[in-house]
Amino acid sequence: MTARPLPLNDFLVVDLTAHRAGPTAVRQLADWGARVIKIEPTGELIDATGSRRDGPISRTCTATSGR
Repeated sequence: MTARPLPLNDFLVVDLTAHRAGPTAVRQLADWGARVIKIEPTGELIDATGSRRDGPISRTCTATSGR
């Protein structure tokens, strides 16, 4: 039995999102086979709670898998 390709295999998604809903949606697209390119602003990053992000945290790592 051969595996069928995922529905979004031919799609390229450019991710410009920064908050929870955006990365969650992009993660779903990646799970369905889309290739994802994440673009982040340079400089200090502040997460949705308003606190600094000094390094990866588990929520960020989970939300950005597939990128």
